[in-house]
Amino acid sequence: MEYKEIAYNKQLILNGVNKLADCVLKTMGPNGGTVMLIDDFGRPYTTKDGVSVAKAITLENPVEEGAAMLVKQAAEETLRKVGDGTTTSICLAQAFITKSFKLLQENKYTVKELIKELDNLEKEAIEKLTLSSQKLNKDNTIDVARISANGDEKIAKLIAEAYENSDTVKVEETNREFDEVIKTKGATLNTSYFDPAFINNRFKQSIEYSGKIPVIIIDGHLKDLKKIRKVLDKVESLIIVADEFSKQVLSSFKQAYNEGNNIAL
Repeated sequence: MEYKEIAYNKQLILNGVNKLADCVLKTMGPNGGTVMLIDDFGRPYTTKDGVSVAKAITLENPVEEGAAMLVKQAAEETLRKVGDGTTTSICLAQAFITKSFKLLQENKYTVKELIKELDNLEKEAIEKLTLSSQKLNKDNTIDVARISANGDEKIAKLIAEAYENSDTVKVEETNREFDEVIKTKGATLNTSYFDPAFINNRFKQSIEYSGKIPVIIIDGHLKDLKKIRKVLDKVESLIIVADEFSKQVLSSFKQAYNEGNNIAL
């Protein structure tokens, strides 16, 4: 039987957390510094983005690397739920871990007591943040945009302009010389029809309908018509958006389309 050695080294854990945090925190805030990184091809580049810095860090010691990965996971969870604040999450994680180890070493708390205190602190922090939070008005968007753009007034104005016209903004890289805001009425889906049988404009090779037509959006694969049968019985025109349609569903809708119903998949 093969045995694996298990080691618990608090100093190595702290080393991993600190090595990651000390690099990432250099970028923190509107006055944060710039970090130089080297990509997979050996080319250097600079960034002020804390997430980019965190992802680029890999530590040789497996214990240090494991500790750093846990802090990265906390930052990624913040990014997933909030959309920002990754550097702040790493800053808080470093502070909590350092302080917790110190309290445990001084025998002021047991692990169970420390976890309970952290849970209470979390509730208290959320309550205070909720009370002190302010709803962002579109008039203040330029101030937030200026910070996000590292003080670049041109980029800040573009961001503010985009959010003044819509609550949904999509950012794309482009080869055009100048940055610009492109306004689109409605929503654009990067997809096409699932079968040419539904084309009703042969000249443009497109599916076009005028007026108000019901739209059903399916999260995933539409395998049969059971879930939308009640809707189908009430409408003659319909647009369905899904990741994939089964052959049975496509066949049924082709038949309905040929019978005169306005349907698009």
